[in-house]
Amino acid sequence: MALKVAVAKKQDGVFLVSPVGSIDSYTYVEFEERMDEILGSPVKVIVVDMEGVDFISSRGISAIFKAKKAVEKAGGSFLMLGLQPQVKQVFEIIKVLPTMKVFESVEALDAYLAKIQRGGTERQEEP
Repeated sequence: MALKVAVAKKQDGVFLVSPVGSIDSYTYVEFEERMDEILGSPVKVIVVDMEGVDFISSRGISAIFKAKKAVEKAGGSFLMLGLQPQVKQVFEIIKVLPTMKVFESVEALDAYLAKIQRGGTERQEEP
């Protein structure tokens, strides 16, 4: 299946990335290219809405972690939401979910972001 990656700039430095399809050995490059475009500008937060991703391979996992590392190196935050059960299971198997900020819904993410903006520190708070 092909991969489409929509990017919406929500405000200065805040981006919502919405991939749809599979992030696999054939399509991970599209994801990486879109993330590189975003990382070419000042970034505070990247939210990746994974609701439309129905399959992820090791190449897809690597692409996500490459983006996460780049965002955090630049001082920003990398957040994910909406993992499909089969995709969430892949993240659980490789035991990375405890190290990532993953939200079940947009509402949970919004509550977390509001808390940060009211003075909570992102690094200390857990979703």
